Amino acid sequence: PAGVDAEVNRSRNALALGDPKEAMQAALAALKLRPDHVGARNSKALALLALGRKEEALHFLQETLRLDPQSALTLVNLAHCSRECGRAEEALRWFREALPFAAPLELEGLLPILLDAGRVQEALQLCDRILGVDPRSVPTWNHKSIALRRLGDAAGAVDAADRALALNPRHAKASVNRANALMHAGRFAEVIESAQRAMEIDPQLAGAYLALAAALGEMGRPGEAKAC
Repeated sequence: PAGVDAEVNRSRNALALGDPKEAMQAALAALKLRPDHVGARNSKALALLALGRKEEALHFLQETLRLDPQSALTLVNLAHCSRECGRAEEALRWFREALPFAAPLELEGLLPILLDAGRVQEALQLCDRILGVDPRSVPTWNHKSIALRRLGDAAGAVDAADRALALNPRHAKASVNRANALMHAGRFAEVIESAQRAMEIDPQLAGAYLALAAALGEMGRPGEAKAC
């Protein structure tokens, strides 16, 4: 029914706006209309996850998969939820199961799973697949920066972070990853600039302080480094 889809969209929008309680209400309203609606069940699971009820979300997704074992949406969310629950091996397994069914853009949020598992080359290949479909994907450029840095390509990592920041100058994590890539390139003054920019956007971002301290230390300013 059209009402189900409307409630699912309301749930997704509420999550995007950081309101998991509203997202849960909308998901429950959708499930009242159709208890077996896979999209509505996924919306409920994501609301549970956002509310901190991680294990409950994971269990609900596992039940949802029985309704449609080839649901890319459910498989992708199972991978994401498993990672949030600290189950790295399970997350990677669900990621593998999602691959045959999910479009590249559906896999965007799972790039950290590959990076966590040390499968950096695979992560880089997936980044390129996603960017081939959507070259304006800021999170993908950001993850590509991480992958390239881990592969030892500091210049490529800086370029990927720059691409992310050109699309969204207020992406704090991209500023941190730019700083980390610049650190590997030995461009310490620029590290400080990028780290401070990240701190302006998100003062709670620990990586920015670590990058700043490391650069100050390399520049012979240990007192300032300790203050970070």
